[in-house]
Amino acid sequence: CYFLWSASYDGECTVTRHDGDEINTCTRPLLEEGQEIFIRYNEAIPMLRRITEYKEPSFSEVVSANDPFGFDVREKGSMKRKKPEFNPYGPFEGSCHFYYNGWRKDGVGHISKSSVRRNEDWIGKYKVLIPKAWGVGNPATDRVSPFIVEPNSCNTETYLVVGPFDCKEEAENSISYMETRFFHFFVSMIKNTQNTMQKAYSFVPIQDFSEEWTDTKLFEKYGFTSSEIEIIESMIWPEGGADE
Repeated sequence: CYFLWSASYDGECTVTRHDGDEINTCTRPLLEEGQEIFIRYNEAIPMLRRITEYKEPSFSEVVSANDPFGFDVREKGSMKRKKPEFNPYGPFEGSCHFYYNGWRKDGVGHISKSSVRRNEDWIGKYKVLIPKAWGVGNPATDRVSPFIVEPNSCNTETYLVVGPFDCKEEAENSISYMETRFFHFFVSMIKNTQNTMQKAYSFVPIQDFSEEWTDTKLFEKYGFTSSEIEIIESMIWPEGGADE
């Protein structure tokens, strides 16, 4: 990206995006009203404006900040991390399930609830965990991989928490939403690296998680046109690769 900038100018900008041989030019504000992030895709602006009219809260409000349970502790006078002391062999009195980087290979650990430094009230609820780093910044192929952890659990800074939820059904429905192309499209407006912290979900509108969500249902809700749907489907490939 580059900008031709004049300190004395205050108005709309001509934004040109090159995608291979395709050139898309649009005259629009450099920043959308109330936003702090420049959106690369001209094609996305009308869709973002439409969902903004619904005045729904942002999905980022149900995504935790980094290190949701406070296990990112450094050695005194150093940036070296102190590894949490957990039991890899099984539960013990006063413990909860512990999800860490490597648990799929070595098994879920167990750690004392007293070692949790923040959000202790989340331990007893259903949670959806998502990696804080996923993909490579390619909107076509990047896919978040959410999974549910049941009550009596916590995790390291490897994961962010979505929720928490009072029942498993709500957690499952939140995953159905996160698996849509609609969801990934609005994440892609901010995400351009592997790291995907809370702020990356700012443009994603929240939904009612008492029900399941699909792309068809979302496109109908927000009145997306066939050409807008084609834009999303061209930019966000389905799971497994590009459409035939």
